[in-house]
Amino acid sequence: MDAAAHVRVNHAGGHDPLNNLRAYASPMPRVSLTPAQVRRAVTTGALAHVIFAVGVWLGFSAALLLLSAAISSPDQRESIAQEGYGIDAATAVLLLVVGLVAGLALVASAIVLSGRLLASAQLRAPWAVTWSALAISAAIDFVLSGVFTFVSYALSFQSDTLDPTTVTVVGTIVMLAVVALVGAVLWRLMASAFRGYVVEPTPTFI
Repeated sequence: MDAAAHVRVNHAGGHDPLNNLRAYASPMPRVSLTPAQVRRAVTTGALAHVIFAVGVWLGFSAALLLLSAAISSPDQRESIAQEGYGIDAATAVLLLVVGLVAGLALVASAIVLSGRLLASAQLRAPWAVTWSALAISAAIDFVLSGVFTFVSYALSFQSDTLDPTTVTVVGTIVMLAVVALVGAVLWRLMASAFRGYVVEPTPTFI
């Protein structure tokens, strides 16, 4: 059989290596998320990220204040506690320790809650989705904290025209809304990224 005839046989239904190569090179189809799974990913992200962010903020703030207290003299600790909070230094340190433990507990709760909620919706790799989303959100939270700190500092110069209590309440609501939105988007994206592939039957050549 000459070369031309061999090519015609392959294109007529034989084992064409080029066809096999194109089949393997084409992207494999991914499993689609159901509407219920999308809703679960979005709501889980919003809730878990808010809990995580509050826990990180609480724990980090308490840790910084404890460090400051540790390097201060007893007289300085007592003076700061009395003038700033109206309590003695020992009580202030105890409250900071409680705040640190509470912050760590909130962070752990956010992780466990996210994994369990995603798993209950039968989303693939719920813990991988949780950890990857948290890692990305931690970087975004660092940027957001800088933005909110700058805005708060700028608004502090408007104390004559703005009510401090109103600014604090509105600022907190806006911050939590942004954190929830970021969590919803990230968890949705990670749930989509960790989707499985559609398993198709392997063709048999005779």
